[in-house]
Amino acid sequence: ARAEEETIGDIPVQRDRDTHRLGVGNGLRYRFTDWLLAKASYEYATRLPRPDEVFGDNALIMPSLRLRPEISHNVNLSLHVDAKETPSGAYRAELAGFLRETQHLIVLLGDDLFRFYQNVFGARSLGVEASMGWTSPRNIVVIDVNVTYQSFRNSSSGGLFGQFEGDRVPNRPWLFANASARIQAHGLFAPRDELAFGAHVRYVHEFFRNWESAGAREYKAIIPSYVLPTLFITYVVKQRDLSLSSTLEVSNVADVK
Repeated sequence: ARAEEETIGDIPVQRDRDTHRLGVGNGLRYRFTDWLLAKASYEYATRLPRPDEVFGDNALIMPSLRLRPEISHNVNLSLHVDAKETPSGAYRAELAGFLRETQHLIVLLGDDLFRFYQNVFGARSLGVEASMGWTSPRNIVVIDVNVTYQSFRNSSSGGLFGQFEGDRVPNRPWLFANASARIQAHGLFAPRDELAFGAHVRYVHEFFRNWESAGAREYKAIIPSYVLPTLFITYVVKQRDLSLSSTLEVSNVADVK
């Protein structure tokens, strides 16, 4: 990273930094039957700050030139069901649990006027994700649903954020869900074409913008819950090795903030 920070008296100070990290990861998969399998994975990872996290947006988000990379231990365990051949259609499902043990977590904090990214010394995320899907016989109807819950909490016992130990990490969703459904027809105008109508719905539960234990909860700023619906129509034409698709999408048809 190469940066120059303005200090008192408009004297520039170089904030250059070189970071070298070793990462490692691996995964295992075991298939119990043709339609049931389990997965496990581990990763020791480094996430470098994005340019907008370091330099801000030149408006409401201030620069954070001393931002450090995130370092995390990531563990995932999951069970998958993939029953493709049944008289009533194809079924798929997944139940997954995950752990994220993070040092120097990058979080956007601040007030109503200016915000900037800061490093929280330690944070731990425990979560579960469930998804289910169904495709009807002859591939006419496709439905998918996904739900995620994560308990992402500050584990720092000292430093700048030690007083907020045990709080949820602010400005970050902890419960959200997605659903989609589409109806599709094949061979309408050409032997290998496909016309699909569908909808996506996204739900995000309310969450605090700042630390939940700072101040009276009833007066704290929150990002309120919302449901965001989207409608779309897609037409696909396939000719030998060539495939052409066109989509018309209307996002946020309910005009949700």
